[in-house]
Amino acid sequence: MAWADTLSRGSDSRTAVSAGPWRPGPEQLTGFFLVTCDDYDALVEAAGVLVNVHPVVEIRPVTEF
Repeated sequence: MAWADTLSRGSDSRTAVSAGPWRPGPEQLTGFFLVTCDDYDALVEAAGVLVNVHPVVEIRPVTEF
């Protein structure tokens, strides 16, 4: 599965989800969290907590070998 979604803090402090990675300039990795959820909605809810601290959070799939 090759997808990425971006969560960002909206003007009304609500979490906005948009398709695709966020990339207005050079990519910068400041850290990552590995989160396991049962479904996509649970993942968005878990990542929404991070948006309270970081203005933009990307969610991407991870393949286990």
